[in-house]
Amino acid sequence: MTPKTFRFVFSDVLQDYFATFAEEYCDLERKEFKQKWEEWISIPLIRNTIQDEIIALHSKGFDGDVLDKMFKCVRYYFRKKVIKEISMDNQSAVEENKDTKWMSHLPKIIIQNIDTHIQEDTHSNISPYDRYDLFYKENFSLFRDEFEKIIPANYIDINKERELFGEFVQKIKKSYKNRLYKYMRTIDV
Repeated sequence: MTPKTFRFVFSDVLQDYFATFAEEYCDLERKEFKQKWEEWISIPLIRNTIQDEIIALHSKGFDGDVLDKMFKCVRYYFRKKVIKEISMDNQSAVEENKDTKWMSHLPKIIIQNIDTHIQEDTHSNISPYDRYDLFYKENFSLFRDEFEKIIPANYIDINKERELFGEFVQKIKKSYKNRLYKYMRTIDV
């Protein structure tokens, strides 16, 4: 005597069809979803696949309404799976837009170079913009080297790398101007 089967699994082909259907109609309300389901199961290829599956499940001992089981499976399992994947994609997109950990602080060597540059040129009447511009030109290769230590080459695509390098340079610029302002305030006191 064979043990009674309590869980009946659909074929891989039918599961692929279900996943495609659920992805296409995941945003519909139940009544609209049911209407699209009725239209979809009347397509000859789908109807034939479903008929083959019904025969296979009945031969394995399933005695319930197979079409009802299929609808519930698509509506409540495959559809939820698609919604969850969309939600995770959106969440990762939001996380991608946040400042990443590598931007939380600048490397010490850059901070030291900023301080040295500011202290060497304290009494000139150069504007903060021009001071930073000079600092940038003198230290560009250092910026590039430190950036590549944080994010290795070929780790991301070239456009994303340019964008992140631009953010890195902006962080250096902000830090330079803040440190210059603080330094100038200490001298004036």
